[in-house]
Amino acid sequence: MLEQIAQHIPQITQRVKTIRHDIHRYPEIRYQESRTAQVVEAFLGECGIPFRRCAGTGIIAVIGNGKGRVVALRSELDALPMPDDSGLPYASVNEEAAHACGHDGHIAILLAVAWVLKQMEEKIQGAVKFIWQPAEEGGAGADRMMGRCAR
Repeated sequence: MLEQIAQHIPQITQRVKTIRHDIHRYPEIRYQESRTAQVVEAFLGECGIPFRRCAGTGIIAVIGNGKGRVVALRSELDALPMPDDSGLPYASVNEEAAHACGHDGHIAILLAVAWVLKQMEEKIQGAVKFIWQPAEEGGAGADRMMGRCAR
């Protein structure tokens, strides 16, 4: 199975890199991650991965046949309320927010994993739940997700 996963990675690498740069350029702070959530949802929709919103801007997606164990993988959506001093060509255009702790990368990595596993979904015994959580940076987003979206 590892060989099959490795074969899929080159097909998605540039796409998720582009998504990461886009999310980095347009960071949003806790519970304001509307654009970021739309980017995630658009990608999941293109992949044919069912998803639902939770706790405002949070997203939960599931793949697999559901006949077995469930594994959950999680990412954050929010940025920090600070300027982006990175100097990167895709630096934040929002002077008051920056993905300074890597959530843009987490989002992109989780999207890549979802895409790869979707290509192999028939081999998944059980389910993989993908969670994009809002407000990780001091906004109790995990509490809201668990309290309202546990199913």
